[in-house]
Amino acid sequence: MIRDGEILACSAHIFVTPESAKTYVGELTGICVTSRLNGACPIRIHTLLLGLRVLHSVATMPTALGGASTSLITIVKASNERSLRGIRAAQFVEMQHRPAWLRFDELSWHGGDAGSDWTYFYATNETARHLAEKLIAVGLFDWKISLEVPSGSVVASLEGFHELRLAETDIRALAEGRQEVDWTPPPDGIVF
Repeated sequence: MIRDGEILACSAHIFVTPESAKTYVGELTGICVTSRLNGACPIRIHTLLLGLRVLHSVATMPTALGGASTSLITIVKASNERSLRGIRAAQFVEMQHRPAWLRFDELSWHGGDAGSDWTYFYATNETARHLAEKLIAVGLFDWKISLEVPSGSVVASLEGFHELRLAETDIRALAEGRQEVDWTPPPDGIVF
């Protein structure tokens, strides 16, 4: 989100597995928000950015076929109670088991095994449905969401989210329970 040339909030979605793999695992990375956007209503900025990334995945990830799988994860510092509450409120499911290959990736991220310092979550159909409902309720398909913050009003323009526009029918069907995504926890092995 940018206002008057200033970045107010940002987030990213990265590939964890190679693009050549049939096993797709994507990570919703951290969200950075300036304090000027704290207290946003009717939806928190973190929830808005999380929802946009999940729905972008709904719009762009095909149904897994032929031994393939799709997983969407997010990793939260175990001591960050506010972020943990937000991820749980978005209906992400806590991973009870981290695959060995994911622990290997931790070496590049943290320099060693993350152990209990980080909490891993994955998205399910319920996660996607819940976030679709929330974002539609605040104006997702009006292509702008008006937010009230302590310093006044901010409008989040969604004009650049072309994939969401193309998938509007599917996202509405997901929110209404007429369609599902087939996301799974990250598997124990990566299929190429």
